[in-house]
Amino acid sequence: MAADEMTITEFRADAFETINRVVYQGARTVLTRRGKPVAVLVPYDVGELVERLLDLIDLGDVVSILDDPEGNSRPAEEIFEELGL
Repeated sequence: MAADEMTITEFRADAFETINRVVYQGARTVLTRRGKPVAVLVPYDVGELVERLLDLIDLGDVVSILDDPEGNSRPAEEIFEELGL
């Protein structure tokens, strides 16, 4: 699933619905300001996974493991298994 993109202003107007999509549908949303990405909303388990990975391995390794050319998300358990965690 590719990440949605919205401006900070759009997010303010639609925060409840956006957060529900993140929580219940696993959507990822990139927030932008003046056309530049400034933050990403992801489900909690994805953020937790990123934090654990950053604590354990080199950032370059994280990027190569999480990078999916089709923009699909992967279950955290699958990534943990791939990393041997």
